[in-house]
Amino acid sequence: MNNNATTMTTWNTDLRDIEPAAFAVLGNDVIAYLKPVITDDKPGLEVHAADGRTLALIHDTVDAAAAIIRQNDLELVSLH
Repeated sequence: MNNNATTMTTWNTDLRDIEPAAFAVLGNDVIAYLKPVITDDKPGLEVHAADGRTLALIHDTVDAAAAIIRQNDLELVSLH
């Protein structure tokens, strides 16, 4: 087994041992995702932390929302 495979196996094993509460907040301060919503009959985008908390509601384009996310030192991730 090469060094990368050994590291990956160890890393995967370590993630399986993490407590549920710790796993729930993993990435909260670094990643965000967008969820399309309708509020007051207007389309918008909710910005969510990794744990699902709503951080913001943006009535603008996906590109504008992504820029706001980056300005706040978060990384936009896709859920697909």
